[in-house]
Amino acid sequence: MLIQKKKEARKKSIAFIEANGSAPFIGQATPALFSDGFRSQNPEIVAEITRKYSNFSARSLVHYLEGMMDRPDRTSVLKNFKGPIMFIMGVFDKAVPLEQGLQQCHLPALSYIQILENAAHMGMIEEISLANPFLEKFLQEIEITER
Repeated sequence: MLIQKKKEARKKSIAFIEANGSAPFIGQATPALFSDGFRSQNPEIVAEITRKYSNFSARSLVHYLEGMMDRPDRTSVLKNFKGPIMFIMGVFDKAVPLEQGLQQCHLPALSYIQILENAAHMGMIEEISLANPFLEKFLQEIEITER
């Protein structure tokens, strides 16, 4: 059911892009990737990111959304991968809701999990002071175990 809802939302996005172009779509979609708190406290960062990516071609965005709709289920990759997998999840993420992320993080044999309490989908920007050290620690631990 969730997959079907996402496909329908992507079809609506494609129709919007075809009718209005890429800049209005980016202007609408990008801010929604951030938590309400981050958007209100950092409007200049959200505006800069939105501006920076508003020049995507409409055709490229449509192809991207079509690819997302048509991609096969890859949960088997998470289940069968032998190495550790890192998950960074934002409590306010609407693109990949926390509950969905928590279900996925149980698939790999070894998961490193960081939940960002004040972030949505853009945790690497919203809570950089937590996301970056977590990523660095993960990379250091993988390097140690691969030696």
